[in-house]
Amino acid sequence: MMEKNRDTSGYFPMFFNIEGRKILIVGAGHIALRRVDTLLSFGAVLTVAAPVWEENIGKYEEQGRLTLLKDTYTPDLIESDYFMVIAATDNSDLNSAICREGKRRGILVNNASDKSQCDFYFPAIVRQGDVIAGVCAGGKDHRLVRRAAAGMRDWLKKFMEEDGRTI
Repeated sequence: MMEKNRDTSGYFPMFFNIEGRKILIVGAGHIALRRVDTLLSFGAVLTVAAPVWEENIGKYEEQGRLTLLKDTYTPDLIESDYFMVIAATDNSDLNSAICREGKRRGILVNNASDKSQCDFYFPAIVRQGDVIAGVCAGGKDHRLVRRAAAGMRDWLKKFMEEDGRTI
């Protein structure tokens, strides 16, 4: 038996190909918009469900980049073919209910208001050319993550330029 000599309760960093994968985001405020921006940049097929939404989410719908369900959440919105469900409303009880339903259906879930209910965290994305890195502090220190990601972006840009790679 292997001896436990450090904390192993952290989340394993993993990269998924989400191009063409269906993802449901319930809520359409500031946090949801950040998730939308990131997920669209990786080719996800997004459905956003909310009675009101950020202006840019409406623009994405007009451009055909996502489907906007202009309604309140009901459990039947979560279909079994979703790869992941993101609960990003301003109601923590509703976010918990969304996560419970997603988990019941065997779907990866993320609750923007309660990290203990998340199957995964959203990292800060550092991207230069083909190099992609995610920065995460286990949902504990968002300021530290922003600073670390900014430093990594600066370093990676400089590294790529020194290596003669175009960005």
